Amino acid sequence: MDTLRESPEQPAPRRRGLIPVDRRQFGKVAAALGFHAAVGGWHTTLRDGEVPTLERVVARALAIGKAEAAKPAKYKLRCGTSVSKKTEEVMKFGVWEFAEDVARRSDGEIQIEVLGGASICGEVNCHQKVAGKTIDLSIGSSQNAAPTFPYNNVLDYAYLWPSRASIFHFLYSPKSEQVFRKTVREKYGIEWLYSHAELRNIFLGLKFKDRPPLKRPDDIRGAKLRITGSQMGRIALTQFGANPVPVAWEETLEGLKSGLLDGQETWSSAAASFGMGAVLSQEIWVEFFAGLGHMYTRAEVIDRMPGPLQEAFREAAFAAQQWTQKNNEEALVKIVGITDPAPPGTLWAKQGVKISKLTKKERLAWEELASPQHNPKPWEEWRDKLTKIAGFDAYPELYKLAREIPEETPATAVKPRRWWKET
Repeated sequence: MDTLRESPEQPAPRRRGLIPVDRRQFGKVAAALGFHAAVGGWHTTLRDGEVPTLERVVARALAIGKAEAAKPAKYKLRCGTSVSKKTEEVMKFGVWEFAEDVARRSDGEIQIEVLGGASICGEVNCHQKVAGKTIDLSIGSSQNAAPTFPYNNVLDYAYLWPSRASIFHFLYSPKSEQVFRKTVREKYGIEWLYSHAELRNIFLGLKFKDRPPLKRPDDIRGAKLRITGSQMGRIALTQFGANPVPVAWEETLEGLKSGLLDGQETWSSAAASFGMGAVLSQEIWVEFFAGLGHMYTRAEVIDRMPGPLQEAFREAAFAAQQWTQKNNEEALVKIVGITDPAPPGTLWAKQGVKISKLTKKERLAWEELASPQHNPKPWEEWRDKLTKIAGFDAYPELYKLAREIPEETPATAVKPRRWWKET
């Protein structure tokens, strides 16, 4: 499939004189070049912001066929994930785009089979299957992978990240190698490839439906809130006065429906893409720690490739990092509806989920309870554990790195950099 552009545009309106391919023409393309190539040609034309004329669809379909047939695949990789093409309509991880781009850049020598929709594993165990070599790659919450890769917790200190932009800045920064990536690679043999980036909020169930937008820690005191696999989320919610309840992601929706859970902490596009809006009433924008849907593999998977293929693989990850940066940010506003109030036609507007944005003063009340900057004692045990894993305390370095750009920087304005080679 067409190589991911570094700054892909969204579908453009029909331009005068350019006629989109019709059903009859599309059928002929599919018959001649294969249905998969035809659909891919149509999709990538739209993705690149162009009118899908017959000529453009055919050109891209031919490119897809060429990439798939150019050379026998020397490296056949399997990627397991709970993400499906349906969830990708809302939460833009770029899983299939990445797989197709890898094939394109490697001239077909690297093929990634995406086993999505929890068909082989889910949030609770994909990380185990990557570590155990049952599959080669996965994409999912770094927090849910933390039980297998404990150093992931180092990214989850409460109020470490002042904005989504600060997370993207970290992901692109060569400094991320020394402060994080190197430790994960050396301790677990895991290579981070790219990641989506959001901040986690508190979502309340239907028992809060008739309440006005809640904004204070006291408003959730004692509430049973589902937590992710990160220890840091548990610590933060405890400081807020809530009752953190560990529940597998796949079981969270039922827990909310049944009333076993009063709510949960997660990120916006995750709740929306997995159909939870119908059982949620409010999203409190506490933005208290990272939500990272990261693509990762074992380092040995890359190491066994020759240099040019390694570079193609990393360049595809770099392109995917930019793709999710742009497309997920757009989806948060136009599809999920994270503004206050949610725009008409968005999921949160249709499902009646109230958006409770906080002022700086209101957010500070949460931060003073949970941030290691204000309340270091609850973090000491895990901070010591993470320091022993890495051989140094990464928190001060991460905190500083996260503030190298202004807090008000839009996430889409963060400059892409090749983190593995640029200085």
